[in-house]
Amino acid sequence: MTLLAMVGCDSDEPNNDVADALEAEANADPLGDVEYGFLEIDATPDDEPEIEAPRAPALLARVERRTSSVEWRDSGNDNEVLLLISGTAEDTPLLDMDTAESLSPIQAWVAIADEPTTVPQRLLERATPAELALLADPDQVDSLRADVRQKLDHATQIQAQPLEPHAYGTCTATQISTARSVFGLGYTSASTCGDALGFQNTVRDYWYCNAGDCDYPLATQEGSCIPAVNNNSAVKGRLAALTMRSKTAGNPTFVTGGAHRIRGFAYNCHGNGSINVHMDYGAGNWDTALASGYYVGAVWLGSDMLPAKAFAIHYVSYAGWDNGIGASGPNYQASEFSITGNAAAGDYGIFCSDAQKSLTMIAGPTGNQHSWCTGTCSVGNCWD
Repeated sequence: MTLLAMVGCDSDEPNNDVADALEAEANADPLGDVEYGFLEIDATPDDEPEIEAPRAPALLARVERRTSSVEWRDSGNDNEVLLLISGTAEDTPLLDMDTAESLSPIQAWVAIADEPTTVPQRLLERATPAELALLADPDQVDSLRADVRQKLDHATQIQAQPLEPHAYGTCTATQISTARSVFGLGYTSASTCGDALGFQNTVRDYWYCNAGDCDYPLATQEGSCIPAVNNNSAVKGRLAALTMRSKTAGNPTFVTGGAHRIRGFAYNCHGNGSINVHMDYGAGNWDTALASGYYVGAVWLGSDMLPAKAFAIHYVSYAGWDNGIGASGPNYQASEFSITGNAAAGDYGIFCSDAQKSLTMIAGPTGNQHSWCTGTCSVGNCWD
């Protein structure tokens, strides 16, 4: 069978020029009018075409332990690296996808490599000044590695256990648990990879604050705001996304007319051979032949996700906290995640993909005796 979803995501730059547009965005349904996927039964599922030899972007670096591996590849997009996380249910993954997306390309290497500061030259050539400073600071290296180990342990929680016998054309309980652990929350509020939910609009909230359980800091560049932003101040960012959750013997296809970020995961649970996994994102594309029993997750590193681009991180004055990122504009990328070779007798797999659509900012409790600064922030008129 074939699954197809099409949606238009769009800009990663807010429109700061028109106040009415900002107000309309704040009051709009964050999900917008998105077309759901539809399901079409393939009349001849056993007549799968031969999978062509896959093409792959240039390899920049690789870490491998037993069946688990991570690859850094040239993404085809400026300042970004395609990170591929693969393995089987037999071994703990080297990284989960949620943790990976919180790292830069060099940070990901430092986090899991046996020799963290010996970076392969092709990857090192892309290092930013901040990444070079990390490599030169042993304390930062140790802290980063400990933090990632803790996050990975929390994400996976996979105990050593005998693998279940494989029923014909199924995914085992261990494979489903592994898929959920490796893919993580994605751009959603719950971990659902391994379910068969089809195509859905979802939201996930991020908190901008300076105390407690914060995802991002608040007002980091204020400096002159009076009254000062205190530890009770908070803003919530609501990320809208389109997701696919498929567990099927068919070939799912997930297409967006544009997205700020897309991530994809495929698990060839059981079958008579490899399946082909394809992904497009902007100028970059990637294909791989995924062997039976293996999974692969693909994420892009090197550019901020939408929640990290919100102005609330930097500015509260001049109403900067409510400047979200809409679902239209020139900087989103056309994207696709698709599978072929999974419709023959006995084939079965788990396929998950998320695309970021927009970010709406919502006021949280301020804890201040006055409203946040909306004037010039000189003493005496910050709340006039």
